Amino acid sequence: MTSRRLFHILPMALIFASAVAPMAHAAVPTPLDLLRFSFPGSLTTPSNAISAGFALSDRYVDDVANNPAAHIERGVIVSPQLIRVSRQDLSAANRDFDQRFASVDFAGATISVPVRRVDVTLFAWQPQLRAENESYTIGNKNLLNSPGHVTNDATLRELRGGIALGFGRGDVRFGVSGEFNHRDDDYQTLETSGSPQSGTREATLSGDAIGGGVGVTWAKHPELKHGWRLGAAMHMVGALDATGTSVATLLADTTKSNFNVTRDATWQAGASARWSLSTLSGVYASVGARSAEKWDTFALETKMASDWGLGIDYRDPETPYAFRAGIGQEVQPGAPEPRAATIGLGFSWYSGDTIFDIGLTHRTISRGDEPKSSDDRLVGSVRVKL
Repeated sequence: MTSRRLFHILPMALIFASAVAPMAHAAVPTPLDLLRFSFPGSLTTPSNAISAGFALSDRYVDDVANNPAAHIERGVIVSPQLIRVSRQDLSAANRDFDQRFASVDFAGATISVPVRRVDVTLFAWQPQLRAENESYTIGNKNLLNSPGHVTNDATLRELRGGIALGFGRGDVRFGVSGEFNHRDDDYQTLETSGSPQSGTREATLSGDAIGGGVGVTWAKHPELKHGWRLGAAMHMVGALDATGTSVATLLADTTKSNFNVTRDATWQAGASARWSLSTLSGVYASVGARSAEKWDTFALETKMASDWGLGIDYRDPETPYAFRAGIGQEVQPGAPEPRAATIGLGFSWYSGDTIFDIGLTHRTISRGDEPKSSDDRLVGSVRVKL
């Protein structure tokens, strides 16, 4: 090869390489795509039945998992949940649609004890959790020749646990927390058809990050009519480095590849307020925001998310039960499901040092111009004073 020909070829090769490199960098492992699943982005999960009933409008003033300055009584709280996701967008576009009715999972748990003048709380919850399973014949009823049958199975799970220290003097309390975050996702699609490309495709990813939070609460006669409590907090989660595997077991062949992906550091902040209507009843209001969620290797990014909520609770001091309700909205531009409207209902039963809570959160989820889907969380909590 002459030096003149090399002089012409090298610039063309460099241009081609610079064009191909971003394409490879942006590769999302099969079968993870924006049409089937909700990645990236996720709705915030309530950590207990009380927050579920309030549509999360209480979380920055009463929930220690969201605000380390929140005061909770000495004791233990354990909260399981029932999750049901209904994908109406897939149901409307396909035939013979079926989906898992519900799945049982963990919402949150805390154990709190005072140590001198400091409230020490160990806590764990899942701020992001999604579990769904659907099966359907591809295409609507007007499609004569079906290309096949598909089953989707997806779990998005982010577990956060740590220790919160709350302390204060007079009407003001401060709090700090140290937290460990673990992310574990699994996305699987099974296509049954006569195509050589039919078979099973699965992508998994798992990673860890360290984070922490700071918070403050301010109360003025909250136990009296027209009293109030205010709370504000901010959490930071460091960059989450995850490893993953993509496997395709098809009629034609089997392929497997490993990948590394990093979610940039994220933050979450918000404030809640409660105004007392009577000794044991009140109204709540909250606003919050979350930073953009950026996954570098996949070249996927959502925009900053925001949320608001309103809630009310009622309890007659002569009765052993209480009721609560709430509404809210969560918006996350750039996510496959960018908007969700929330309704919450809750009930509590007081029996000595034990309290039983039930909370239902129903979300109506928008996904472009497609039919709205729904996400339901039935959360139960048992609170035991120590």
